[in-house]
Amino acid sequence: MHVADLRFSLEEEEHFLRQALPVSLSEVALIQLDATLEGWAAGLRLLSLALSGWKTPQAVEQALLSLGEHATGSPAAEGFSTPHRSLLDYFVLEILETQPEPLQRFLLQTSMLSRLSAPLCDAVTGQQDSAERLEAIERAGLFLETLEGPGRWYRYHTLFAEAMSREASRRLDEETLKVLALRASSWYERERLLMEAVEMTWLAHDVERVARLIELSFEIEFYEPRTMLRWLEHIPETVLREHPMLCLVFATELCFPVELRFSQKALPVAAVVPLSETQGARVEMLLRMAEEGWRKAGNYAWIGTIWSHRALNSLVYGEPIFQVIDYSRKALAYLPQGDEPDLRLRMYRSSCRLFDGIDKLHMGQIAEARQTLLGAQEDNVSPGNRYLALDIHLTLGKCHALQGELRRARDHFCQSLAQARELNDDELTADILLELAWLAFEWNDLRGAEQQAQEAQDIVLHRCPHATMLSDSATFQLTLLQYVQGETATALAQLTILLEKPQTTWTPGGFWFLSRIRAWHTRLRIAMGDVSLEQDGLPLLSQSDESTSITENLEEQVSRGRLLLARGDVEGALQHFASILPIAQEHLHQCVVLQIQLLLALAHATCKQDQQAFYWLRQTLLQAMREGYIRLFLNEGKPLTRLLRLLLPTIEDKALRAYAQTILRAETQVYEQTSAPQTTSGSSSLLPEPLSPHEQRVLRLLAAGWSNQDIARELIVSVNTIKYHIKHLYQKLGVSNRLQASEAARYLKLDESL
Repeated sequence: MHVADLRFSLEEEEHFLRQALPVSLSEVALIQLDATLEGWAAGLRLLSLALSGWKTPQAVEQALLSLGEHATGSPAAEGFSTPHRSLLDYFVLEILETQPEPLQRFLLQTSMLSRLSAPLCDAVTGQQDSAERLEAIERAGLFLETLEGPGRWYRYHTLFAEAMSREASRRLDEETLKVLALRASSWYERERLLMEAVEMTWLAHDVERVARLIELSFEIEFYEPRTMLRWLEHIPETVLREHPMLCLVFATELCFPVELRFSQKALPVAAVVPLSETQGARVEMLLRMAEEGWRKAGNYAWIGTIWSHRALNSLVYGEPIFQVIDYSRKALAYLPQGDEPDLRLRMYRSSCRLFDGIDKLHMGQIAEARQTLLGAQEDNVSPGNRYLALDIHLTLGKCHALQGELRRARDHFCQSLAQARELNDDELTADILLELAWLAFEWNDLRGAEQQAQEAQDIVLHRCPHATMLSDSATFQLTLLQYVQGETATALAQLTILLEKPQTTWTPGGFWFLSRIRAWHTRLRIAMGDVSLEQDGLPLLSQSDESTSITENLEEQVSRGRLLLARGDVEGALQHFASILPIAQEHLHQCVVLQIQLLLALAHATCKQDQQAFYWLRQTLLQAMREGYIRLFLNEGKPLTRLLRLLLPTIEDKALRAYAQTILRAETQVYEQTSAPQTTSGSSSLLPEPLSPHEQRVLRLLAAGWSNQDIARELIVSVNTIKYHIKHLYQKLGVSNRLQASEAARYLKLDESL
């Protein structure tokens, strides 16, 4: 039988003490007792004898809690309680002193070790017989048990180890104890068990060696934050000044909560409590000490890590994003370029490159942003930082989206979404869902777009309410779906509210939020007949202008061109679009390129320049077909789809023709969340009141997206007559708008001839 076989369970301990003591114990006291005695039956008996004269439950409870404090080395307990002293005396008098002198010496010399192995004990004692002694001690039942796992490791019973350690401090002189601890520390260091090495060095009071070992632990990626902070708090400032790496690590421990440790997460997802003025001053002092130390040593590369620290600190504590980027670029000026062999420096460089890439993408510098982000991805060496890898992958997806590579963007977003969910990163999950919703909207998957935007909005509302930009982005996406349903006035009012809200600086989750809202606000105002927006004074972006986001400027320039076209200044619109198209092409803004080309087609069509109009429309179809753009065309309304119908007979390429037909069919598709008409039949004969042939013809044209004026011209009647027919159509079909009427046409199979 082994020691473990003789242990009492918690229930058995409770049953024993209920019979042995005159008071009942609380659950907390019982759990504390079990953790201290570890089911040791003789210890329970000794304890019950020591407590037998204690009558009050409060006194017994306090004695047991004090016993636990002594066992864990808590400074809260001073001196010895009677029960605790009786147990320690038992170990010394009844166990230790009954052993042969060599075994007593072995027990005392190894009592400081949290776990034991034969090679370790040989190194500490200076003998070569530790394996035999450990096996003999275990066989004799002297409070030594074998640990599970690789190798042959043991540990002493907690109270037994405490008793032996206290007796060692009484029998052995201070210098001997120091030598034993340093021997253990050296062995641990050789075996790369650095946490144990540092703990043993503390026992030897060798602070300089402690500092060196902590630096070594940081080099080989041992990083247990709370333990590290406990160590660093006890190192004198004079020693810290000679170890700049420790100053940096100490500042990190003080600055960031454990869950936002710089080695674990690059972009935080939760607000944190700001540092106090005293804490902030201490962190800055440590960073200055680190910089002074590295400058003194001529190690300028590591100064870059200080600026990297400041960048992340600014991000975590909510400073403006431009401050984060400024610090990151200062860090990159120091951090070495090329194939840096030090993996820690590469990880710092990876974070800074991410921030730099984010800013380049915000500025619309797609090629530069992608190159920077790929460098960040390469620097995040395996196994790497999963949070950092996620942020880089997501931002690369946004590069593809802005460049018009929708399918590659979707692949990046889907992969990033799975990782964000696995890491329980709510903000990034919401951000990615909104990017996917935007793609779904472009592909006319309106139900999917709504589901993803709604899920993102729910996540922000319930789990990260501080992320106002993401909340507004979700509202914006849902507003576009209102527009598709025909609720243009409602959508315009909602966009106006979003624009009138106090605007904060941009965030990594909202690169082009405001520019997109402004662009769509202009579209909807034009759709409502309002072309009074004053944008004539907007300067045209020059290639040398680095202070303005290329993306935002191009969006504004496209809106300006729309206004010119809507006001009837077709020549001005043509000249304007021709001037901004090369800029969009040069900067790889393919989404904007496609918009401009469609607007050129519409402008030429307005001038009855059919060949030029067909040219630009065909060019756009060829470029958009690979990525499957749909709403790009539908968002331009009836004039564009009418032009596409005219072009369709001239398209000979089968794939291109099929793509054009897909767009035209999508024109009559109805958002699936729209209320279905009050009919379940595919035949108009099943309606409560059948449609007349004339009403059926009006419905077909209505479903095809024709305006009232177009229908009136086609049927050679007045607009008022068409309005009258549409009103009665709505009543017969049980619908209230054009989209619902179009859905009815599909159910009645009246749209098959379109």
